[in-house]
Amino acid sequence: MGTDSTRFSVVDKPLKEFPDSIRQRRHLEHLTLVSCGLTKLPKWIGELQQLQTLDLVDNQLTELPAGICRLKSLRNCIWCAIRSVPCPRTWDLCESSAL
Repeated sequence: MGTDSTRFSVVDKPLKEFPDSIRQRRHLEHLTLVSCGLTKLPKWIGELQQLQTLDLVDNQLTELPAGICRLKSLRNCIWCAIRSVPCPRTWDLCESSAL
């Protein structure tokens, strides 16, 4: 597990749920949770207003919460091994982006 003030990374460690401690990291810019077995993201994900990169490769996500569209600094969402797409700015666009 790697951390500093702007980065948080967990790779190849099974997580039962999204780490709640991340919610307190208001200056987080890069979040990597790769191969963690996650099935959903928390509704509060939109509170991470400084987040620029969200890497969720190799998890079992089937949808994105509406809060993800409140991430105004987000430039890159990576949620599967073969696709990296710019994050949409409205929930309608989020829903139309198949995972």
